Parts: sequence; C-alpha cells; structure tokens
Amino acid sequence: MQEDVKILNWLLAELNKITPEHDLKLQTLKDIIDDKIKNPVNAGNKKVLIFSAFADTANYIYEHINNR
Repeated sequence: MQEDVKILNWLLAELNKITPEHDLKLQTLKDIIDDKIKNPVNAGNKKVLIFSAFADTANYIYEHINNR
C-alpha cells in the first residue's frame, strides 16, 4: 500500500504541473476562438458554442475563456 501512495503522490505532483498556460488543448481552443472572432463566417457573428461531456471540463473551459 505504501508503494501505491508513492505512485499516487507522484501522479498528483505531475498533474499539478499542468496549468492553463501549459494546457495545449486549452491554448488551441483559445486560438480557434480568436480566429473565429477575427474571421467570422457571418459578419458580426462572434458566437462560439462548445460542447463537453463533463461538467468539470465545461467549468474549466468557462473559467479560462469567459473573459474573451
């Protein structure tokens, strides 16, 4: 069991290294949104709809892009 605790602590430490600034998927999403705003399909339409299967993911995304 002590070995499991070591592994879990290591995993937790590795997960804590992933910050929004280092989250490639989030940064890519921000780039896509920026491109949509700069080049809308319909003039003046800056709406973006994002689907997520998980509420915690949706909350994370909202937290980091709601000010755009």
